[in-house]
Amino acid sequence: MSMEKFIMLAKRAGQESSPRVDVADRVVAALSEGQREAAYAEERPLLWIAAVGSAVAVPVAAAAFVAYQAMVDPFLWISETISWVAQ
Repeated sequence: MSMEKFIMLAKRAGQESSPRVDVADRVVAALSEGQREAAYAEERPLLWIAAVGSAVAVPVAAAAFVAYQAMVDPFLWISETISWVAQ
């Protein structure tokens, strides 16, 4: 396609108006409500899995933080001692 033809088509497309669409709000609301209920029914088992996973993840994260602090504490003591001696 030549550049001139492309520019001509772009100008023609810019002159066109968008089509008018008249959709009743209550039809859209009814359709979206039906989809929302259907999606929730399908997602219910996944919600239970997510809840159990979250309930397990919180204590595991707390235990990991405590273990991390226990492993890092000796290094902090050594670095504080060295900085105290260096002063």
